[in-house]
Amino acid sequence: MKTKTKFLLTCLVAFTALSHANAGAEKETRYLAFQIFTYGPNLLTPAMGEGPHPQPARFPDKAALRHYIEDIKGRIGAVGDPQTRLAVILGLISFDHADAEVTKFIELWSKGLAEAGVSPQKIYSHTCFLSRRAFGGDDKDITYMKRKGGITYSQHNHFAPPSVAFGKSHRPGFSTYPQGGLFEDIYEQLDKHKQVGWASCEGTNMQPASGPGQTGMNMETYLAKMFNHGATLCNVQSWGVGGEANKNMGFRVVTEGEEALQAYRKFLRGEPLVEGETVASLTDRLPPKIHQIQKQLPAWIQKTGNQEAAALMQKMQEQMKAKDFTEVEKTADSILKMMGVSAQSAAPGGENKPQLTPTSDDLMKRLTEKFQRVMHGVQKWMASGRDTSAIHRTMEEKFRPLIEAGKVSEAEGELDRVLDQFKQDAK
Repeated sequence: MKTKTKFLLTCLVAFTALSHANAGAEKETRYLAFQIFTYGPNLLTPAMGEGPHPQPARFPDKAALRHYIEDIKGRIGAVGDPQTRLAVILGLISFDHADAEVTKFIELWSKGLAEAGVSPQKIYSHTCFLSRRAFGGDDKDITYMKRKGGITYSQHNHFAPPSVAFGKSHRPGFSTYPQGGLFEDIYEQLDKHKQVGWASCEGTNMQPASGPGQTGMNMETYLAKMFNHGATLCNVQSWGVGGEANKNMGFRVVTEGEEALQAYRKFLRGEPLVEGETVASLTDRLPPKIHQIQKQLPAWIQKTGNQEAAALMQKMQEQMKAKDFTEVEKTADSILKMMGVSAQSAAPGGENKPQLTPTSDDLMKRLTEKFQRVMHGVQKWMASGRDTSAIHRTMEEKFRPLIEAGKVSEAEGELDRVLDQFKQDAK
């Protein structure tokens, strides 16, 4: 029951963001886009200009583009409506220009677009950064943009931390491969700049070089972390890359899997996305366990003389060297169990999790369904220009405290009163 109540708290965060950041963006079209690599004639090969024998850049022909786009449309089975649209993004344009040349081209294109009359609402920047949480803590299990010692946060991010994505003539855009603290950093900057409309310029529900299922969320929650927080464009990576021979590649599994397709269809039908609870990912769970073992195991072995734990520690080190972190966690749990330490208490926040009042499955199912109806009603009011501030106050000042206190029945009453407002308005 505790998990389901926490799920509603997570949804409430999404509701709060919807009431603020999404107020303007909700009225304009939002795009679910898929990257098409156009460096060379084969759309399934994104790295034409790399390696010891790079091939010259050559744009694919129209037939190849048409086939690729029809595959995306056919498998998703929907293209959206005036408010939510399916899209494709062509690029990268080139891999073989120097950084200075690329910067020059971007400045030239952006300035030219703006001077030609393109709205700044249609121009997006793109930065890729390591979150402050990962930079300032133990990031050894982050699989990309790993921290290097002796440099500042700005230097590590190539002098492009999230704050530089904002400007007067364009909207901000970010890479959004999930890592601990990434979305929180983005939301903080959006709030600081009072930004309406932004983009996930590159990403999918997986960290590069990790694997499917390591983010602790499904594709619907991943998309909700953008669209429920004011994003107007989300560019999903890796559809079709590598062709049939590469269909089981991690990126493609998370981007083209049935669960992901269902999330895309839901968005394109105009239905509200549910930002479900994000379970602690492997990269969040493992470091505290390792730290606990490193801190307590030597003294425990000295006290007990247990050599089996020492053998398991050696095994775990070999697994870490092989970067088999799933097996590392299993071995770490075995060591903690042998020491009499709960793996749960070694997890982030494991010793201080609040206990909520138990509730029935039927009540929680009913409450979740009503909460989704409230979110849908608020979105409809926003789209019509209606003021939703009173509903926001009810959710923030009445519903939230009741849920946090575990008073689920009273919280349901507040949802019923909000739904009654929608019914009266529809008459």
